[in-house]
Amino acid sequence: MVHGPLVSLASGPASWPLAQATPSIWLTPAQWLSVALMVGGMLVLVWACRGRQVRSAPVRPRPAAAHPMADDPPSDPDPRSVVHDAEELLTLLAEQADHHAERLQRLIADADARIRRLEHLEAAPARHSPDRPARADRADPLNQQIYALSDEGLPPVEIARKLEQQTGKVELVLALRRR
Repeated sequence: MVHGPLVSLASGPASWPLAQATPSIWLTPAQWLSVALMVGGMLVLVWACRGRQVRSAPVRPRPAAAHPMADDPPSDPDPRSVVHDAEELLTLLAEQADHHAERLQRLIADADARIRRLEHLEAAPARHSPDRPARADRADPLNQQIYALSDEGLPPVEIARKLEQQTGKVELVLALRRR
């Protein structure tokens, strides 16, 4: 083992001459954790003490505001001013309620007019222009055959077999007929 300013690293820290007498600058993870907890605790204490000082500081009066509602209310308000403020608030609320009621009445009247128009359109007979025949007249012969077989109670698969058509086409024609 070598003694002197340079110590062999191979021999390990236990063999160093002053290893037990001098503290190491390297900390273990457990030591780092304890240091971090102590620092955190001190920060929490400082924060708590500072919060107490801020809360216990005397309140400075604010300068008087130009608007009377912006002032802090006095500790014992005048009953007449309270009644006056309540009347103003009641008036404002009543105006808003009237405005909303008028708007609802307009919306209801508009909805009623639309309902009457729809009922009128439903009740009116179907009008056909002279250049366009009715839908039943426009049906092609294949569709009429499909309708007839369906009315007899045949399922779409058998109708497709009899007419030598695809099943999907027969199902589509029948689905469009129901509309």
